[in-house]
Amino acid sequence: MMASLWTFAILLISLKSICSHSGSFSSKSDLSYSEKLIENWPEIGRTCPSICECTDYDYNLIVDCSYKKLNSLPANLQASVFYLNLVGNNISKLSFDVSFKALNSLNVSENRISSIDHLWLNSLRNLQYLDVSKNFLHAKAIENVFQNTSLHHLNLSKNKLTAVTNMMFNQMNSLHSLNLSLNEIETISSYGFMDLNYLIRLDLFSNKLTDIQHEIFTNLENLQTLILKQNSIKLLRNVVFSRLKNLKFLDLSKNYIASVGLLSFKGLTKLEYLNLSSNYITYLQDGVFRSLESMKILDLSRNLISSIDKIFIHTKSLEFLYLQDSTSLKELTPLSLLGLSELKSLDISGSKSFSDISVKSFSHTQNLRFLDSSQTNLTNLKMGVFNNLYKIETLKLNGNPWKCDCYLYWLLIWLGEHTNTHLLSPSETHCSTPINLKQYVLLDALDHNMVCTNASIYYYTNKTKFRVGSPALLECKVDGTPLPSITWITPTKEAFYWESLQNQTKKIKGALFSTGTPDPLDLRNIGEEKQSRFYLLQNGNLAIQNVERGDGGFYVCKASNPLSYASVSIRLTLDYEYLVHIKIVSVLVGMATSFGFLLLTLISVLIKMVMKHFGVKCPCYNGNASPRTQQIKKILESMEHYKKQQLERLRDNYNGQVQRIKDNCMQQMERLRESYSSQAERLRDIKEYGTLQIDRIRENYYFQVQRVRDYSAGQIVRLRENYLFQRNRIRKFSAHHLYKLRENYKVQQQHLNKILENLNIESCRNVCHRTDSIVFEPDLNLENVLVPKICLQTLAKETSDSNDNSSQLSAYFTPDEVSSEVSGHESDECENFVNNPIVNAPHNDIAICIEDNKFNALHIPNECEKDLSFEQNNYEDNQNSNETIV
Repeated sequence: MMASLWTFAILLISLKSICSHSGSFSSKSDLSYSEKLIENWPEIGRTCPSICECTDYDYNLIVDCSYKKLNSLPANLQASVFYLNLVGNNISKLSFDVSFKALNSLNVSENRISSIDHLWLNSLRNLQYLDVSKNFLHAKAIENVFQNTSLHHLNLSKNKLTAVTNMMFNQMNSLHSLNLSLNEIETISSYGFMDLNYLIRLDLFSNKLTDIQHEIFTNLENLQTLILKQNSIKLLRNVVFSRLKNLKFLDLSKNYIASVGLLSFKGLTKLEYLNLSSNYITYLQDGVFRSLESMKILDLSRNLISSIDKIFIHTKSLEFLYLQDSTSLKELTPLSLLGLSELKSLDISGSKSFSDISVKSFSHTQNLRFLDSSQTNLTNLKMGVFNNLYKIETLKLNGNPWKCDCYLYWLLIWLGEHTNTHLLSPSETHCSTPINLKQYVLLDALDHNMVCTNASIYYYTNKTKFRVGSPALLECKVDGTPLPSITWITPTKEAFYWESLQNQTKKIKGALFSTGTPDPLDLRNIGEEKQSRFYLLQNGNLAIQNVERGDGGFYVCKASNPLSYASVSIRLTLDYEYLVHIKIVSVLVGMATSFGFLLLTLISVLIKMVMKHFGVKCPCYNGNASPRTQQIKKILESMEHYKKQQLERLRDNYNGQVQRIKDNCMQQMERLRESYSSQAERLRDIKEYGTLQIDRIRENYYFQVQRVRDYSAGQIVRLRENYLFQRNRIRKFSAHHLYKLRENYKVQQQHLNKILENLNIESCRNVCHRTDSIVFEPDLNLENVLVPKICLQTLAKETSDSNDNSSQLSAYFTPDEVSSEVSGHESDECENFVNNPIVNAPHNDIAICIEDNKFNALHIPNECEKDLSFEQNNYEDNQNSNETIV
């Protein structure tokens, strides 16, 4: 258990060092936490849960509760824990009563967790690493769970996730690594990774993805590692990875990819590792890797690619190429590795169909250091195939059916000259043929069981001179083990090859040659169907059937075998001595022929003149032809006439067909032009109609806006006028009724004074001398008579007269602050009427307060009551009308 604890501790410190290097940990918070931990370490040691093991590493509290069969988080767990290991328990829900403010790493893999308390998870402000792998989480159970967390690394592998939804990883701006491997994810929402702006690693290994859309990688510009291994992807669409500008590692192995688009990897300018192994790719286009400027490692193993010619032209920085178990790859041609100037390692092992390597296959890979062609079907290597591998260090050739003969002997010499090159597993590199060397170690068989000598030319035709038109024979006899092959090169640069092990007719550059045995002295027995004048005999000599003037010059004979080569030059000269006799005889024959022809002509002319002079006709001339001749002549003429008619008809028919085709073409073009014009006209009409409708809508909009503005301005003006009118009416009404009340009260007061005088009350005398009305005596004290105090509260109130024709619409009345108070004139009148000052009241009240309800003689006149009730009714009507105002 302690070993396990120390393992987790070392893992934690490694994680911390990595995160501190990338700025994940805050040095200040670590220092403060370490200081507190040092101060409180004895107390922490005593409070460790009994079922767990606690230790500190670099002043960080590590609690190991793995495989304890816990159903929940252990009790007495302190909030100061830094790393908590709960692997292999029976926890079903991730929640706790205590918030671990110092918790940095939490591992709860291999539990039974099906839900997570997001409020508790959000309280873990310092949590950066969370491992919830190998649990029972579903997609809906983790939606919005990780929102607003500070996680840097999240492991959700081997759960029950079937999809990546929009709300699963929203607002996780600090996440660097996300592991979703070993789930059952079939779909990924277009906005599933939208908020993962700083994600560096995304692992989707072993899911059920069938297709990839480029929208899912939106905002993942910082992603460096993408693992899509072991899914069900069948097609790589174009520009599918174009958003991943900083991607360096891409694994697409073990899918069902059969087709790769020409622009599938467009935008991956920083990609260094690409794995396409274990797919069903049969063909790759030439420019498919054009955008991969920085790619260093490419794995195309276990595919069905039959040819790799020209597909690496643009991958100049590629260093490692893997083609293991390529069952359809048969050979390497001079174009297969074109462009791989920086290639260091090539692995084609396990390709059972691979059987040939061209001599110039490695002419473009001069920096190659490791070559593995083991477990293939190679039987031989051509001499010089490794001549361009100046830096080769390791060769692996075991597991091939090698044919151990002198044609492979050069490999032993080459390995002896290149001491820096090591042949791996030489004891496992065996011979397959011939039978006497089967199961022999290759190097031992070449070194001890081979008798091979250099190629040499021991005899050749030294001087040659042939007449034009006569046959010629050029001899070149070679020696060596194995018997060298012979190459003849003529003065016109034609080449003829002779192989000692082949006995068949070949055609090289249009020249036929055979390894048959024609007589070197008499070549007339050669078949007439052979048009070439040059023949290779069975022993390798070159024969010329008829020497011509252009055949003179130097003929080169080259002898070569796997060990060396030799060459000689043979000059062929022409013999011109016989031409002198030929010229003299030709002149004499020509002169005799011309003289005889002239003599015959003169004799025939003389005979004709004599016969004409005597009127004698030649008996051989007959002007009338025989009937058969005339019949034949007519038949020929009729045939000629018929032929002319048929030709004329054929010509007319041809011209008619041509004209019809032209007319049809013109009609079709005219129809297309009319259709295009009509379509263009319709589109133009639609555009004009749309523009007209937009203009109408805009004009209507401006008109409606202007109407609304005018209507609003008119309503405001009307409300203002109505407000001023109602305020003036209220003022007049208040002044008028105040005046009536005062006059009425004066009359009643006089009547009361008379009653008091008749009663001779002493207390009334002083009052009677002072004024006619006791209302204006503030010190008056009537003990026996109850005199009411009338307090008139006058306010500005929203009123509306139903009989007022100045306002057509009902509206709100909104008085200002000045109008809400009683005017000065009205206040003066009130001061003359009552002895108490008038005070402001609420805006919707007009009240007359009577202090003593027992005084029944003094009351408000009926007219005043009517006016007050009328105002109250107007107020209620205004309240009801306010609800109908728009």
